[in-house]
Amino acid sequence: MPSRPGATHLLLCTNVSSRPPIESSPVDRPYLSRGGIRMKKTGKGRSLALLPRGLKEKLILSFVFMSVCPMLVIWYALVRSGFPRVEPDGQFAAIILLTIVLATLGFLILRNVILPVARMVSDARAIAGGEVERDIQVRGDDEIADLGASLSQITEQVRSHLTQLRDYGEQTHQLNLSINRKTLIFSDIFQISSMISQSAPLAEVTAFLLERLTQMEEFDLSILLEPAADRGQFEIRRVHGPADDAGSQAVSRGVRCRWLEEAFQENLPRVSEGPGALSDPETQILRARFGVTSMICQPLSVRGRRIGLLLCGSRKREPILFPEDSREFLKIFGRQLSIAMEKEMLSQQAKALEILDDLTGVYNLSYIQNRLEEEIQRAVRFHRPCALALFELADFSEHQQRVGLIAAEKILKQTASAIQIQIGEVDRLGRIGHHLFGVIFPERSKREATELARKIQEQVQVRCLGSGAASDHPIRLMVGVSENPLDGESGSALFERARQGLGCQPTERVTA
Repeated sequence: MPSRPGATHLLLCTNVSSRPPIESSPVDRPYLSRGGIRMKKTGKGRSLALLPRGLKEKLILSFVFMSVCPMLVIWYALVRSGFPRVEPDGQFAAIILLTIVLATLGFLILRNVILPVARMVSDARAIAGGEVERDIQVRGDDEIADLGASLSQITEQVRSHLTQLRDYGEQTHQLNLSINRKTLIFSDIFQISSMISQSAPLAEVTAFLLERLTQMEEFDLSILLEPAADRGQFEIRRVHGPADDAGSQAVSRGVRCRWLEEAFQENLPRVSEGPGALSDPETQILRARFGVTSMICQPLSVRGRRIGLLLCGSRKREPILFPEDSREFLKIFGRQLSIAMEKEMLSQQAKALEILDDLTGVYNLSYIQNRLEEEIQRAVRFHRPCALALFELADFSEHQQRVGLIAAEKILKQTASAIQIQIGEVDRLGRIGHHLFGVIFPERSKREATELARKIQEQVQVRCLGSGAASDHPIRLMVGVSENPLDGESGSALFERARQGLGCQPTERVTA
């Protein structure tokens, strides 16, 4: 292009990009682009900005300012000055200054591109190292800003996911605790069922059950109550929990409470819990007696008949709310305790109906006592005699310690068999003590019974007690005889009189 001498020319480089404008939302991208000039949306209109929007345009403009423009300016200066002869003047200095300004402007544009990338890399490394709470600073409206905004969104999503994972982890932890708790409780239930099926003593089952109840988080105290003869009064059979003065006093005497009486009569569980528990007047007695703030009562029944109450309480400072699963578990424990108590009652009834001794096969004490009373009544009615003879193995306990339990039981069986052979069909032999036997002699006087008893004594002494293991330390068979009505008119009187005739103090007392 021809130029007039002495004129100063400015070269304006306008960047026309073929790249289509980048669509952006009004929130994240408040800038609209047209060509190389960007305009910012405002509430009053549009404002023009000379800086390009895109990263590509910035790099091109930076390259032009730092290389192309200075080279063109220098070339123009050299040609205008008549190269190779150059005479420095003010116009040449202005050209050099313009070159420096353009190069500096290109450097600043390039720095504006590089620094955000460096900051973004540093933030990304920190986030990758675990600092997920760190925010990525987003400035500008170019591709780097887009990348920063995208990384910021990814970081926010990662934080959200981590928060959800922590929540899920806490929920899983609570679920595992609940599963472990229920597993332990079900294990206790199975163990109690096993104890009941194996006919464990009721006291042992009750102690184990109350202990397992107090191991639950909600219960600090568990008590078994049984109704007393006086209506509204309950006797405390067993308590399990932290020992204190209130608990000791509670065990030493019964408790009377309307709240318990209503639960017992209605045969329905009752609960005193939550903030209103402390102001409940019906449970003031129980709170003062046992030191509990919240309590739950489970009635016990066998075949529709009420037999007791299972009371559990919390000694935490503030009243608590019992979870639904704790109430269900208490019901299950209550059913198991009812089953154990029912089995104990049936066992006692069955034992009361038994008439034979398990070891020797002869009659037991209960049968001998009842039969003796019947024979006495018959003898009184028909004015006939009735005698009772007692046979005791003297020093048998010491002998059992020497020879052992099995050998001692063998001697008891042999003695019972030897006596049984010597008595008549209407006579009744029973084992009424550990090593004490009794024989009822209907229609025999005291003299006749004494003669037969001496004969039995000799035969047993020879056959069972004078040989074998007993030869080194012989066992003596002692005899005592009594008759109705000569020595008494009741079974207990005949027992006492026959005991006096044994010749030595018996080691085991027999009570009617």
